[in-house]
This record gives sequence, structure tokens and C-alpha cells, in this order.
Amino acid sequence: MVYRPPYARAGACWILAAENDELAELGRSANRVHVQRMIAAIPAEDDYVCDHATRIAARLGLTNYQAEKLSVEAMVLARYPEVMGLLVTGHYTPQAVSKLADCLSYVPDGLEGEVEPDVLVALAPIVVNQCPLSPAQVVKRIFAVLEVHCQDALPREMKRKKPEFRVTRGEHSAEITVNLPLIEGHAIEQLVRNTAEKYHISTGEAVVRLILGQADVRITLNLFKSESGQVFANGIRLDEEDAARWEDRATHVRDLAPSETDGYTPTEAQRAFVEGRDMHCRFPGCAVPAHQCDIDHIHRYSDGGPTHTDNLHLLCRRHHRLKTAGIWDVARYPDSTEVWTSQGDGHTVSTTAEGPLARATFAERLSRKRARAQDTPADPIRPAYLDGEDLLNAEVTVLGHLQFGMPGDPEELAVFRSKLAHLYYWGETAI
Repeated sequence: MVYRPPYARAGACWILAAENDELAELGRSANRVHVQRMIAAIPAEDDYVCDHATRIAARLGLTNYQAEKLSVEAMVLARYPEVMGLLVTGHYTPQAVSKLADCLSYVPDGLEGEVEPDVLVALAPIVVNQCPLSPAQVVKRIFAVLEVHCQDALPREMKRKKPEFRVTRGEHSAEITVNLPLIEGHAIEQLVRNTAEKYHISTGEAVVRLILGQADVRITLNLFKSESGQVFANGIRLDEEDAARWEDRATHVRDLAPSETDGYTPTEAQRAFVEGRDMHCRFPGCAVPAHQCDIDHIHRYSDGGPTHTDNLHLLCRRHHRLKTAGIWDVARYPDSTEVWTSQGDGHTVSTTAEGPLARATFAERLSRKRARAQDTPADPIRPAYLDGEDLLNAEVTVLGHLQFGMPGDPEELAVFRSKLAHLYYWGETAI
């Protein structure tokens, strides 16, 4: 198993690398200062924590907690001199650097030299004027590297808490708190919001209606599986236990591909495709997950823009309004890259699609084809239930739809599990 980075376009660079841009230079300077403070705070591994941290705190004007955190991160990153040199460019925010150090802290002693080259590749931009990496993007990229080099050293999922229910009673009201796993919480949030919208009531009233059985509302949860075998829902990567649990509850399976429809409103299949491609708001630096986003026409429908998946993307409500107001313009390219242009000062910044349905380039397809030639049998057997057109049209797989409140059909579930067992066929296509 080898690390396969995303394909970088010619001239790829971070927007923070822009020359003759005062704001970009200011951003680089601020980021450099953080890295320089970190270098100054590098401790010897046998230094006494309290002694070192208090001295650093006093001289850098930090709290003891900040100084200790900075010193630990500095000690981790000092083991990667080339990575540290990359960070000194100022192209990475303090939050991203902190998350990078946290990820690299799991690498066993002695593997730093093996891991570092792939980390450098993972931290590189892949399009021109790319928006800086968010902490979540750093985790995604670096963990992809670590899963290749030292998977056993990665942290196991935190011990799963059982759902908790708590009621606090006051003189005239009661406060109810429910603590749930994240994916269940997102599903219930969506159900409550849909109920409130359908009956034109508040979300609090919607909760009461749902609990009392006075609302007839269903939601669909889309499950997506990437070529690496990771399962996603609502922009969340599920761990193995959650993935297996939700896959067992799936009631519908269908393949998705780019499509067009008449009229303004996207179909359910189009919504699922856009969600699986974008995963979150496409505005630069925004990470609002798919289930909290609107589906927006990139080229306005009123101006002739089609309701085609290539003309649709996810935007959170705030950035949807900014685009509609004309404060920002956006252009989308065939590889799903979006270039945003500020009407205020004319600068541009690029974002990339990161979901399992993001379109692959020919270079990526060739790279994965070669890798599969080594990782899979040379002459796999084609599943009998698929025809060539299905395979050629499907870019990746939507594992299925979970319809809340609907029983699973045994025959559909059998087909679903059979599809999971045959993920890779015919070059790039997953079914």
C-alpha cells in the first residue's frame, strides 16, 4: 500500500503566496511569527515541563497553558526539518500548524524520515490560488499518509458514549438535553428542521410534535463510500462501527452520475450527487457541512443557468447571500475546482471538491489504475448484475439511502451488501 496524493495542476500555489499583495504578505508574516515562536520554544526532550513552559510563557507573553502547548507542538515538528522549513513560508495558519503537530505526534519514533516526504506532498497546493488548508483538511490529508505508514499507531476512536437523556425542571418550564453520537444528532436535527418548515412552527414545537407522534415527516440520509473504503454521511467520515451499523439500515441503493433536469428545483438524485461531491460549503475557508447548506445555481437559473449538477454547488446560507448579492462571483471548472472573485478588490481564490463523488482527473485515474494492478487480482470477475453502461456512467458509488421510519427490504439489502463486496471494476469505476 502506498500513499497516492491528489494530482496537482500546473502552477498550483496558495493564495497566501501571491506576490505584490499587501494582505497576503501580512498573512504570511503573521503565520511566520507563529512558526518562529514555535522554533524558539523547542524544548529538549528531557527538559522539565513546568520549568521550560514557565520560562517560555514569561518571555513570549503567553499563559502557561499556551506555552506548554506551543512547546509540545514544537518538539513534534522539530523532528521534521523539511516540514518545518515549509511552515516558515507562512502559507499555513497557526490553527493548521497546530493540527499538523497533533497528527504527527502519533508517528512512532524512527519513522519520521519515511513519513516526511509524503507529508510534504500532502501539504502542497493542487490548484492555482488555492485557499489555505483548514485544520480539518490537514487532518484528512495527513491521516491519509499515516494510514499508509503507521496505521496501527493511529488513535482508536474515542470510547463511544451511550446516548444520555437529562431533564432539568424549573418553576414554569423544563429543559431537556439529549447527548447523541454525531451522525444521529445530525439526522435528528434535519428531521426537526424539516418538521418546523412543513408545519410553519418553531423548532421547539417541532420536537414536541415529533415526540408526541403528531408529525408526518421523513428524511433521507445519503451514505457515500470513497475508493479507499471510507464511508461518509452528512460530511462526516464514519468509523468502522458506525459505517457497518448504518449500512445495515440502508433500504435503497442507486448509482449516481452528473445529470440535468427541467425546472429550477434539483431532483433528490441531484441533491445527493452534489452533497457527495462537495461535502461542505464551497466558499473559500468555509466548512459548514452539507446538511446545513443550500444548493445554489452557479450561473443563475433566471439568466439561463441549467439545473445540471455541473451548475450546482453547496453554499451555506451566509455565503449564498453574499453570492446572490454580487459581492463575490464564482466560476466552476470541469474538474470541480471553483475560482471565486471578490468584486470589492478583484482578487481570486480557488477551492476544490473533497467528497467521494469529486470528479477524478485522467492523471488520477491512471495512477489508481496502476496501483490497483498491484493491489488487486489481475483478472477480477465482473458481477453478473451490472452491465457495461452502468459501469461507464458511474463515477463513484453512493452506498444507499436510509429512509428513517421505513423497514429495510431483505432483497435490496442483499444486493447492497453484494455491491459492497465488489467495489472496484473496470478501471476507475466503482459500483
